[in-house]
Amino acid sequence: MKLNLNQLKEGMKAKITSIDTNNRDRERFYALGLKPGKEIELFHVSPFNDPKIFKMGENKILIRNSEASRIMVESKDNLIDLFSAPKGFYQVYRLNGGNFFTRKMSQKDINEGTKIHKETHNSFLLIEKNKTIFLGKGQLNKILVSPIEKEEK
Repeated sequence: MKLNLNQLKEGMKAKITSIDTNNRDRERFYALGLKPGKEIELFHVSPFNDPKIFKMGENKILIRNSEASRIMVESKDNLIDLFSAPKGFYQVYRLNGGNFFTRKMSQKDINEGTKIHKETHNSFLLIEKNKTIFLGKGQLNKILVSPIEKEEK
């Protein structure tokens, strides 16, 4: 999946494919190790969503959204946040919230590995235990999922 670095969700990994910027900024990016072919992971998102911390190997790099939007990447993860996901069947890959959010989702039977059927574009989900729940946009944005095939009973 091709996207810009700014579109990665926390925990997603990608490979840099190109950098669309002037020569001075490109030299600075290269000095930081941001080059086509390099693997990068979104490590942490600041409270106001800008800047973001990316991880390359053991190094962490802080990049503003305006800069990240000019770096194109190819994501090898087939992950999407649950809000953006169309109707279908998914498995929870990661909960991108703190301990409070993780506990709150666990109380609703949503954990890493949970299978979910998203029934509408709205916020209604059918959990694997045939339990229908409602989640708001903010909660859905913090749940990373990967698509799965419908399982036969």
